[in-house]
Amino acid sequence: MTDSTAAALALGLYLFGLITAFGVRTWLHRRRSGSSGFRGLTGAPGSAEWWGGILFAAALVLGTAGPLLALTGITPPWPLPAGTHWAGLVVTVAGLLGVLAAQAGMGASWRIGVDATERTALVTTGAFALVRNPVFTAMLAALAGMVLLVPTPVSAAAPVVLLAAVELQVRCVEEPYLLRTHGDTYARYAARVGRFLPGIGRLRGCCEISIRRPAATTCCGRRLRISHIWWLPLDGAQLRNSLLKSPN
Repeated sequence: MTDSTAAALALGLYLFGLITAFGVRTWLHRRRSGSSGFRGLTGAPGSAEWWGGILFAAALVLGTAGPLLALTGITPPWPLPAGTHWAGLVVTVAGLLGVLAAQAGMGASWRIGVDATERTALVTTGAFALVRNPVFTAMLAALAGMVLLVPTPVSAAAPVVLLAAVELQVRCVEEPYLLRTHGDTYARYAARVGRFLPGIGRLRGCCEISIRRPAATTCCGRRLRISHIWWLPLDGAQLRNSLLKSPN
């Protein structure tokens, strides 16, 4: 496979992924539920939540720019061993299919962003029985495959930026929201199932979650300025509901 063919394939697959994972999925969700599922981005400018959204958008742009710049010859790909393009194609396709499958597995609970006032069903079956965030895992896999298809600095930056974005989104927005919403049920699930990879990133030890302002949430040893719940899973299964008062 030539570099130009690989770049054209990567661009086509990436655009297909964007259209299906965001456009088609939103259309289907609206048709079935009456809602688009889009909840927007949260957090004041400069906050962790805000940066998560900015970095997520930047990763999407980099994912498009990588193969496009390679295809036009502006950023020629690095030389890699024979067969690398084919390996990248397999990983990219598997990642895109994984995104679509994980989104479908969420059913009516699928959302883009978090509405703190909304309660959706907690999905723990299918791919969610292996990792808590299979959509993000599959997205990262797809972008990693794109790096093998189009090995340029721009393509390589895309999964790195996306990883930073989803770490902020998951740790600072989604996990605190799910703990507040589903309490002990989510605590037991998160203590059993890894965050992005099986067995890795399970919630153990201490984690402080705000019960008044999601933007004030911090984890593991950082002090809050408002009342909060101190979450301390024992043997990965218990949620201690003790209201504490943090110093100002």
